Amino acid sequence: MKVSLPFEAVARVLRSSRTAYLTVHQRPDGDALGSQLALARVCRHLGLSVWMANEDRVPERYAFLPGARAIHTGPGGAPKRFDVAFVLECANLKRAGNCGPLARRARVVINMDHHLNNAMYGTYNLVDPAAPATVLLVESLREIIGVRLSKEIAVDLYVGLYLETGG
Repeated sequence: MKVSLPFEAVARVLRSSRTAYLTVHQRPDGDALGSQLALARVCRHLGLSVWMANEDRVPERYAFLPGARAIHTGPGGAPKRFDVAFVLECANLKRAGNCGPLARRARVVINMDHHLNNAMYGTYNLVDPAAPATVLLVESLREIIGVRLSKEIAVDLYVGLYLETGG
């Protein structure tokens, strides 16, 4: 299976956006939350206003992740529109539960995932089944955009990679 990942196109979308929505799968794990939180920092570095929401609250074991308290539980209170929406670690939009439909409020939907059965539902699909974790796709995007690797981003990426691969 040949994979073509439009990182440069997504970087252009981010540079021309002002608002971003980020969500992950139900019952979020370390890869999902690490991806979401690291990407939120990348977006904020570019000056975007970021709104994060997941169907389920952040599990207590991940509450230490930098920025975890900023993740809303459920779609309530979401802005009416977003320039860009990132759906992370979801092979299909239904996997995001009640927060999935919020992605449709965005001009551009970016699907970032590493699962083989991904439905390729995004405007852009950063999907690589050979990647061991979605955080690696976030890291590739961060490098292309040129955002400095901060301690907080590194922690988010490390936790995601470590837990998704079993250490």
